[in-house]
Parts: sequence; C-alpha cells; structure tokens
Amino acid sequence: MAFKGISVKLTANEAIATGGTVVPWDAVHWSKGGTNGWWGAGDPTKIKPSADVTLLRFFVRGRSDAGPENTVELRKNGALAKGGMIERGRDSKQWCMITAPIQHSSGDEYTLWMRDQSGAFNLSFDILNTEFGCYAMNTLPVYSGARMTRTLATSQSGGITYQTEDWDIGGWVDLDTQNKRFTVPAGAEVVEIVSHVSAGAGGFGFRVTECKKNGAAHRTSDHRQVNDPNTTTGLAFVDTVVAGDYYEFFYDSTNNNSIANATWASIRKLA
Repeated sequence: MAFKGISVKLTANEAIATGGTVVPWDAVHWSKGGTNGWWGAGDPTKIKPSADVTLLRFFVRGRSDAGPENTVELRKNGALAKGGMIERGRDSKQWCMITAPIQHSSGDEYTLWMRDQSGAFNLSFDILNTEFGCYAMNTLPVYSGARMTRTLATSQSGGITYQTEDWDIGGWVDLDTQNKRFTVPAGAEVVEIVSHVSAGAGGFGFRVTECKKNGAAHRTSDHRQVNDPNTTTGLAFVDTVVAGDYYEFFYDSTNNNSIANATWASIRKLA
C-alpha cells in the first residue's frame, strides 16, 4: 500500500475547560494516500482511520497561553490509548511529540484530550504551534533516513553541531560541509524528525529545543521551568517536504547553553 497519513489544525484559538476538553479541529492541514475521509467537519474532534490500517503513530503540536499542570492525552474510543500519553508535566506550555505505535481495528476513533489542573486556558491556532495527526505504520516504504550524534559536551548557543553520522541511508547528511543539518534528498514528500538534547548541569531555569526549517522558526519543544540542573528536552514531529529543504536544531536555557554527549537527531522518510 501507499503511504497514508493526515494532519488537522485549528483556525482560531480553542478554549480548554477546567475539567478538560476534547479538542474540536477546524480543517485539514495536509493529507496523503486518500485519507481525507479520516476526518470531517461534521464530527470535528475525531480522526477515523480506514479499515486497511493496522498500526498507527500519532503526532501533536500544541501551545497554550497558560498551564503549570498540563495533561495531554491521545484517547482511543473515549479512553486513554495504550502508548498514547503525550504530555503530563509542570510549567510546560508547548508540546511537539509523537506517540508509541497504536494498534488499530476497523471502527476505532481517536481524539486529543487536554486539561490544566490550575484552570481554563486557550490553545493557540497558529499552525507553527498546533497540529494533530497520524500515519499508518504498516504502509511505510523501505527505510531511508539518517541520525547524527554529539560525542562531546559543549555550549551550543549558535546551533547544535553534530560529530558522528550514525547512519545515512539516502544521502541526508554531509558532516564535512554541514555538521548541523539534515538536507532532504529528491523523492521525499513526508518525513518524521526526532531530536533529543541532554542538558548539561548549570543551575535551574527554562530549557527549550528548537528546530528551524530552511533557516526559519518551525518547531519548538517543551518550554518549561525545571527544578533540577540536569535534564533532557527534545521534540518529535511529522512534516511535508520538497527536495532541498533542510533542518537544523538549537538549544537554549535561561542559565547556560551547555549540552551533554547523549544528544542526537534523526530523520526518516515516510513518503
């Protein structure tokens, strides 16, 4: 089968109630493989994949205007999906995450549920910050992608430089000329990107990871106050691409910008 996937979005801010809200989406952001029927404006909270799909992976990006005690869940047929906890954390106003693989059967329906222990808040509609979608894992093509890793701790305020090319199948990385960058080769239309930053010790404060696409702001990870100087941050998302698009990764902290050596980024072609 061909690649199948869909992403839906908001076109206006969405109010999230104190007791929690199942997010009603406003429009399709993108769809591939004949998946327009997976979502409809008549039932806007739900994604309903087709019966030929057996395994799914969901992705979500969100930004709220408040929220010291956020919970974000993928729900399957009204209950928390196994492997579907997206976020449960303190002082986290942004998410850019991917779930574990979710088993799917004909008729299963999926929603995104959000709440904040401290009260109501608004979910931003800006498409740079809010999105919900999934793709079928049982229709993926032969693997093409790459991973880069840092092997030494260092300050990275100007962007993360990678020292090791763990693998590159398809020509995504050239560490000799661009040691911060994945570049999309010809033939790719949809990619999955995962980045992990192991922060160095250096006091308390906010930690945030950012991915830029073609030099412009594109995706941002959790932006949270942490109560320990040693922590990790990262992001994961699915994106549509054309040949020549490139991605770079940045890390920032209110105390210092040092990162440890367990820092890596990967890219994978989905279609």
